[in-house]
Amino acid sequence: MAAYKTLKGQSIRQVASDPTNPVLGEIWYNTTTGVLKSRAFVEAWSSGGNVGTARYAGAAGTRDSNLIMAGSTSGGSTNVSEEYDGTSWSPSGNLNTTRFRIAGWGTQTAAVGCGGYLTPSPSTNATEEYNGSSWTSVTGFPTNIQFASSAGTQTAGLVFLGATPGSGTADISFSYNGSTWTATPSLSVGRRGAAGTGTQTAALGFGGYLAPGLSASTEEFDGSSWTAGGALGTGRSGIRGSGTSASALGFGGNNVGPTTYDLTEEYNGTSWSTKSAMATAGVDRGGSPASTNSSSALAAAGNAPGGRLSATEEWSSGTATVTITTTTS
Repeated sequence: MAAYKTLKGQSIRQVASDPTNPVLGEIWYNTTTGVLKSRAFVEAWSSGGNVGTARYAGAAGTRDSNLIMAGSTSGGSTNVSEEYDGTSWSPSGNLNTTRFRIAGWGTQTAAVGCGGYLTPSPSTNATEEYNGSSWTSVTGFPTNIQFASSAGTQTAGLVFLGATPGSGTADISFSYNGSTWTATPSLSVGRRGAAGTGTQTAALGFGGYLAPGLSASTEEFDGSSWTAGGALGTGRSGIRGSGTSASALGFGGNNVGPTTYDLTEEYNGTSWSTKSAMATAGVDRGGSPASTNSSSALAAAGNAPGGRLSATEEWSSGTATVTITTTTS
């Protein structure tokens, strides 16, 4: 193998400490630590702290400031919520209504949870707001709903798709201003278990269950209408999302059967591309819809054929300083 100097025309420089602002592709040897390093573009999932209660749940917030709410445990529904600080989860205030299949959106200190399924009763329209410590019941969604998707903030939210009474899959969409609900244009493809992310006026809905199978459809909302976007590479239900309508990440899901996915796809505003898979396949693996782009995301808890999940995974993409290792064969 040719030497680095032969390939690049210069030797690898030796430094006592890492450069402050290395450029992409730069390589150096740290004489203090005895480590060869480089500045590289990295995108991958890494392990985070486990949630306290294994379940599949609604979620709000970002990767490093996340909130999961309610959900289904191995023993039934729960009203527990937990907060994530980028390292570990801690218990927070309980919701007033115990349920699962809840739609969540907003930030860790200003979140909303809407709809869901009341074991063993039917779906609910119950809506609650979180202020960082406790939940308060507010005006309910216009109809009972479960499996809904959502986007936006506590005072400018959007709830769409899902399953309503008498309808296995719905195409409805409603905006929320912090106190009242207003009907917005329907989506072109009714489905449930789709991912939602973005803002009230720039939202993204993708994937989901579309009887009698799965949907790969993506639809974008501009505040006045829904339009078709690029299709997912793999249609699936129970997929979760992060980011915006122009820079989103979709991960996990299932095929409405025993198979759960570890797949990750990234959306650039036009089309989806495959990225590194998660370590743990699962359906309804939380999400971080308040993240500002696809460079960071959180997959927390979820469900798999083996039972409820407590695992947390953090997605990062961007430039980073990495250690170069060598192997011999």
